[in-house]
Amino acid sequence: MTDYSANSGFDGKGLPFSNEAEQSVLGAVLIDPPSINLVLDRLKPEYFYIPQNRKIFEVLLLMQAKNSLIDFVTVLETLKHENAYEDVGGKAYLTKLVESVPTSANIVTYANIVRERFYLRSLIGVSKDIIDEASSGAAEASVLLDSVEQRIYEIRQGRTLTGLKHIEDVILGETYDRLEKIKNPATRMDYIGIP
Repeated sequence: MTDYSANSGFDGKGLPFSNEAEQSVLGAVLIDPPSINLVLDRLKPEYFYIPQNRKIFEVLLLMQAKNSLIDFVTVLETLKHENAYEDVGGKAYLTKLVESVPTSANIVTYANIVRERFYLRSLIGVSKDIIDEASSGAAEASVLLDSVEQRIYEIRQGRTLTGLKHIEDVILGETYDRLEKIKNPATRMDYIGIP
């Protein structure tokens, strides 16, 4: 397994994450699929630091959104269908996830740990950016302060740290794309709401 602590934070130390908490969330969903509903409002795929854990959570969310049966075999098959089976470690890694958590009773606690570590990593990233921008002297202090406030607000709201988006990007990149998928009979059912 890869040593993820090599990705350094602000001071050269490893970025904060808990592989055990990430694995426990995933394992809890595998042994008790309805428990995913307890963490839907707490976690997003990008909160997972380990790429294979992030991909597995994405697949679980996809399956849950499609109201698919979630169990060990269906998750394996969905990973194969998404061409992610080898990337996540295959059957051996899913088995490890199931074996790593004795009960799903603490899934909310595990999810809170994953989310907390994501916020810390986000703060470290924003801090690096702020120092770089302040050191360069390219921006006025008032503009930099406004930018800092916005970035911290985005972290607190659990949003991705992309900053402001131009309305054209939102309409053309996201809204238009979604409308095209709704219009296409092949993808329509994946994007429309409940009739």
